[in-house]
Amino acid sequence: MTIAQERRVPLFAVFAGAVLAAEWGIVHTVAFSHTSLLPYAVLGDLLLVLPVLYWFLVLRPTGRKALEAAPMVGLGVLIASILLAGQAPLTTFLLVAGGLTEIASVAFLVLKLRTASQQFKSANTHDDLLLRLEAIPERWLRILGLELVVFYYAFAGPRVRRATAINEFSYTEKSGLGGLLFALGFVTVVEGLVVHVLLRQWRPMAGWIFSGLHVYTLIWLSAAFQAARLRPVAVTDSHLLLRLSLIWTAEIPRASLESVEAIRAMPEDKSVLRAAFGDEPRLLLTFKEPVALHGMLGIRKRVTKIALYVDSPEALRAALL
Repeated sequence: MTIAQERRVPLFAVFAGAVLAAEWGIVHTVAFSHTSLLPYAVLGDLLLVLPVLYWFLVLRPTGRKALEAAPMVGLGVLIASILLAGQAPLTTFLLVAGGLTEIASVAFLVLKLRTASQQFKSANTHDDLLLRLEAIPERWLRILGLELVVFYYAFAGPRVRRATAINEFSYTEKSGLGGLLFALGFVTVVEGLVVHVLLRQWRPMAGWIFSGLHVYTLIWLSAAFQAARLRPVAVTDSHLLLRLSLIWTAEIPRASLESVEAIRAMPEDKSVLRAAFGDEPRLLLTFKEPVALHGMLGIRKRVTKIALYVDSPEALRAALL
């Protein structure tokens, strides 16, 4: 008897939950603190049983590679570091295992990106980094890839200079997007300093954790601006390439476009997707049928109307009609 595709992950979650509950129970028994081998047995279960279960229940039935179970090893390392926090002899091993798991995950992601890139080139499709990510079927790899993209745009983006092509339409030169992101960054810095000072007096570790989150927020805001600058909306003979910073990405056939209307403000219709940041939308795109947009963290949305801002709305409208 075969298990339906949509039931494999929930089934794995049930078995994994049972394993974690059993390990938690073992760690909190009296025998655990008096038996030197039990911590190693728990560690072995977390690092081996979870990946094997994931491979057997999720990967093997679809013929996917065992290397895709690497995140389960990382999950096992994370849980082991929590359950076995007081076991000093295992600390170094957990650090090394976590590092190797991260390297394996990144290596597999790079291979997937190269494969996706080759598929894009062979299909003569507009090459875009986030569209390459969407070509990867594994959601966890897409999420990991997005994090790498964030750091790429935040740190390498400011040094990249590219002229806007004749078929591309920017949305950062005349809008208030840059000022909006700067204001959010300023608020983040002020809030981060205040929260860090307050939490440091109560829980020093909590203060540093929240400071780390604020630093990541600043990195993301920087990446969002650079991605908006380097990823303009584009029109080809057959497609509208909708690229909105790191927020939304879509490659939409122009044949599905029903109308392009000039507007001055966001429509009151709640079904309209707002694709304007730092200014009011200037175009209302209506499609004959729902079109798919890819968002952050694997989010996907289907809409029939998009309220869009670009610096030159009339030029884009003329290119689409």
